[in-house]
Amino acid sequence: WKNSRRLLLDIALLFRRRTEGFHKEFLPPVKWRVTMDGFIVLIKHLINGLQVGSIYALVDLGYTMVYGIVKLINFAHGDFIMVGAYISLMCIPFMISAGVPVWLCMVTAAAVCALLGVVTERVAYKPLRNSPRITALITAIAVSLLLQNLFMLLFGSASKPYPEVFSTQQVG
Repeated sequence: WKNSRRLLLDIALLFRRRTEGFHKEFLPPVKWRVTMDGFIVLIKHLINGLQVGSIYALVDLGYTMVYGIVKLINFAHGDFIMVGAYISLMCIPFMISAGVPVWLCMVTAAAVCALLGVVTERVAYKPLRNSPRITALITAIAVSLLLQNLFMLLFGSASKPYPEVFSTQQVG
């Protein structure tokens, strides 16, 4: 034990000696200068981080609620969110051309997702309430794969941009 401890200390000291001046030789000195452009970029990153974090929090809240009530890890949870995104993607052009407010598109997507969730629960999960947990888990994975592959067949696998709803004119 004493020899192995001494060997580890020798290796640590040797590594420290070899890497001691590394940052001075190979990395140029950094001069920090705060500019207004850098500050604006920081604010944009903070806002983007809050937006993405809010989406993650909503998804996590959904997972927690489903597991707390049904004791099922619903692997199709994210796929229901995908369905809502595609429904809103399809509804936006129709809503704009009909002169209907665009926010109704989100209500439509939420209603379709709720309906799909109820149908999935009645068809896939409710018959398995008294079965072993692994059966419900496999069913959740199957529902996830079904939704993913169905939407890949319908829309393709390439990413789709949302249509421009608001004008992008700069203020000021």
